[in-house]
Amino acid sequence: MNRLLNEITKIAKDGINKYLLKVSMNQLEGNGKIYYMNDKDGTAFDWYVNKRLCPFMCFYDDAANMGAVKIVVSDNCCVDAYFYENGVNKPTQTQSYVLDCVTEDIFELAVILNKVADDNGMYGAAIDDMDTDVMPSEEEVNQFKECEKSYNEIRKYKNEYSEIMEKTAIISNKILEDGWKVSYFYRDEPSNDVDSGWCFMAGNETQEYADDASNFKIIYISSLLDIDSSIIDYVLKPIGTKMIRIGHNEFELDDGIKEIYTEKQ
Repeated sequence: MNRLLNEITKIAKDGINKYLLKVSMNQLEGNGKIYYMNDKDGTAFDWYVNKRLCPFMCFYDDAANMGAVKIVVSDNCCVDAYFYENGVNKPTQTQSYVLDCVTEDIFELAVILNKVADDNGMYGAAIDDMDTDVMPSEEEVNQFKECEKSYNEIRKYKNEYSEIMEKTAIISNKILEDGWKVSYFYRDEPSNDVDSGWCFMAGNETQEYADDASNFKIIYISSLLDIDSSIIDYVLKPIGTKMIRIGHNEFELDDGIKEIYTEKQ
């Protein structure tokens, strides 16, 4: 297996032993196998748009099949690792690491993963089921570099959102901890320079639940989009906006009449 993938595997397994004390490897899918989650956008997209590899995941081996570990490797060799208790969407522990490499090594790994996984239709596969102990050819490197042109518009689009990404919002714990998608959100006047004014809810909170401030957290918009990216087209809407989900990834302005559609992530 590729040297860097071995490092990533070690980070995951050491973290499980240290931060998920009640979890044994036989409670995890494939006895703790690490999966490369390129099934959402693909390796080239995450590399050229998000400046990282697609996430690496380890899952619980039960009906819910929720994540136990999520590892994000950035193009600067930095690693963010998130460890989750079973049944909880919010990480129990978050740790940062630096891989023993340079950016060129991460780029080479991106080319390898694109070759052995994306190009062969392997999506969400275990990394030890891939032949990653290879060197990409000059042609494969150049082909991967050519992909960058395809994402220029997306990068420009993302840059337009950079300011709002660093703003905070109020988020219901039904989204953060119970796994519901955003289905009702509104924007008030911000309370400070960092506040976006947005409040995001699952849409199925009772009035009693909504009246209890402990049922809400304040997080960055960028962190929310990592949980539910379907609302990205609406976060620049002006103060006074109220939106509801009316179907899978379908939203409308709230007219107070139409029923809110709710679903889990």
